[in-house]
Amino acid sequence: MELVTLSQPELDRLAGLQCYLDSHLTQSEAARQLGISERQFRRLIRRLEAEGPGGVRSRRRGRPGNNRLSPATIARALELARRAGSTPSPAKAAAARRNGAKGGRPRKIAS
Repeated sequence: MELVTLSQPELDRLAGLQCYLDSHLTQSEAARQLGISERQFRRLIRRLEAEGPGGVRSRRRGRPGNNRLSPATIARALELARRAGSTPSPAKAAAARRNGAKGGRPRKIAS
């Protein structure tokens, strides 16, 4: 038997699918409870039947997000911010310091 690791939302999906398979809920009721379309629910049922519990696991697990910036783009943005003499946000300032930039936001000096 294969050990499958599932997140809490994936376990909730598995429970909803199992309720449908045990004839406690209709497809539309189970899909509504899970917050997905009936079409997506049918896809998950097919994957569960074909692959077992691992079929409900996210296919995106371990992959970077689609909107991730390339390292070259990040480096270019940080360089432009350094040239402008300021950093646009505290998070970007922290990222710039981690990447070797000196300075950061000007600080007030107590008089």
